Amino acid sequence: MPARGPRPASNRMASPESADIVEAERRVLRALCQGTLEGSVRASARALLAGYQWHEPLHQVIFDVVLSIPSDIPEVIQSELPAGLTRRGFPDFDFDDLFRPHDLSKDDAERLMSDLAGDTKETT
Repeated sequence: MPARGPRPASNRMASPESADIVEAERRVLRALCQGTLEGSVRASARALLAGYQWHEPLHQVIFDVVLSIPSDIPEVIQSELPAGLTRRGFPDFDFDDLFRPHDLSKDDAERLMSDLAGDTKETT
């Protein structure tokens, strides 16, 4: 099993494809923080992204913190996320982007998660 952990900083701006993946990660995190009109995507995220190696190390931390919050209510996540990120060493993170409106349906979010998980399987 490959080692998990932050990727080198040089990967952050490596290519347009990498930038697309990082944006896809952001979209998934928005849906995870806010849910969708059809409901939460937490169970899908747990199942589909359990072994996913996030391209942006901070995204891994956000994913772990959000899933550790025992609620899928966006207001609860928004109020508890700062403390969780601070405990993980990210006290000054601006997380407003995670709570701006998104356009993902539950099916779209799950498809995007599957795509990200599939990308990991192809590259490892």
